Order: sequence, then C-alpha cells, then structure tokens
Amino acid sequence: MKALLIDAGNSRLKWATMRNDTLGAVRSLAWDDRSLPRVAARIAASARGAKRVLVSCVAGSSVKKALRDALRTAGLPAPQFVTSLRRQGGVINAYRSPGQLGVDRWLLLIAAQNIYPQENVCILSAGTALTIDLLDRRGKHRGGIIIPGPALMVESLLSATAEIRRRAARLPEPPRSRAVPPFFARDTRSAIQAGSRYAAAAFAAYGLEHARDTVGLPLRVVLTGGGAGELERLLPRPRAGLKVRRIDHLVLRGLAVLARHQSG
Repeated sequence: MKALLIDAGNSRLKWATMRNDTLGAVRSLAWDDRSLPRVAARIAASARGAKRVLVSCVAGSSVKKALRDALRTAGLPAPQFVTSLRRQGGVINAYRSPGQLGVDRWLLLIAAQNIYPQENVCILSAGTALTIDLLDRRGKHRGGIIIPGPALMVESLLSATAEIRRRAARLPEPPRSRAVPPFFARDTRSAIQAGSRYAAAAFAAYGLEHARDTVGLPLRVVLTGGGAGELERLLPRPRAGLKVRRIDHLVLRGLAVLARHQSG
C-alpha cells in the first residue's frame, strides 16, 4: 500500500512516499504564505494513488488547511495529523500532559526507538529550535529541553538591541563556509553569528553530559535537522562510550514507523 508522509515545519515542507514498507526519496520545498497553496498542490500531485496520508505539522492551522485542500483536490485521502500520545511505537512519553510534547519531537523518539531498540539514545535536533531529548533502553522518554536555534538567536538579538543591529547592518553577510568559525570574531556580524553557533554547541555538549549522567553509558547520540552538520563540526570530540551518528529526515522515519504499524 502506498502512503504519503509529510513533515510540515516552520520554513520547509518535506515529504516522501512509502510503498511496501520502503521509504522513497525525500523532497523538500521552502514555503511562505504566498507559496503555500502551490507547494501543497505540488506535494499532492507527486503522490497519486496514495491510500493513506500521515502528517507531522508544527507550522499551524494555515498549513493544515492548505494540505487538506490540496489533497482533496487531488482526490487523495484526508490527512491524518499525528499527535503525541502517552505510549506509541515502543516509546513512553515523559510529559505529564502527553499532547504538549511537540509532535516532531515525538516522532524523533519513535524513529530512534525503531533504529536503536533497547539502547540509550540522546537526540539532538537542530532546526529553528535546538532540542535535546533522552530515551532510555526501555523505551522511556526521560524528558527534553529546548532553546532557540542559532538563526533564531541572531534574529532575537538583532530585534532587541538597536546598537548591535546598527553595527551589524553596515556589514555584508559573511560567506557560508563548512569551516569552524573563529571563536573571537573581528566584526559585529561575525561575532553574533559565531556566538550563536558556539552557544548551541555548548548547550548540546552540556546536554550530553547530563544524558550520560542520567542513563549511563554506552549512549547513542543522534544528530538530525537542517543544522545538524554545523552542530556536529562544533561539538567537542566524543568521549568514550558516546556513539555519535547523523541521521537525516528523522521525523519522516518516525512517520514511516507509524505507517507500518497501521498497515500491519
């Protein structure tokens, strides 16, 4: 049976089709209010014949409506918007009110449990927000923590500090580079951007220390999200007992786990 899986984030829509329990190629498009109907229609058009549509949406009601409308126009089934539950996919939710856990983080946990059953796993997701969630070897979520991602840190600083904003505005955007940025920058814009990236990396390293102290070693460390590559470059070298791996599209992998369970 063919299923359409959609990860609706705050800046991008990612999707893939799954056939015979195999996840196909992942596609991704940026969206804004103007392009949203067109992007939703393109997703629907790419999944003709799908019998089920599962969606993770953290982007709000306008995105949900656009997806419903596009799928209906294409003659596809109404989307099933996944929500965080007390227990699902081998994972036990740590939140006192399970529905308050972001569905994207819930699906990260389900995917991690599927990939590494009976192992301690710490998930670092680097996107608009930077989140850390801890899953123990019994499938119990031990909780998580959230801070703004580097780009959001920069945006917040520039919006709240007139003098820094004025100085940064005088300078061009530094060229994107895969190299580790110098810690001590020599202009305001570079200082803001390097500071946000190192702050995220320090937060992640501190989180891994707490994860190790909470569940012990060995500990799987999974990096995911659009900023995972940069975060990986800035993290200190892993200590003994920490097994670090980058896994892309982990939310879609979690949706795939649920789709397999539903078809089984």
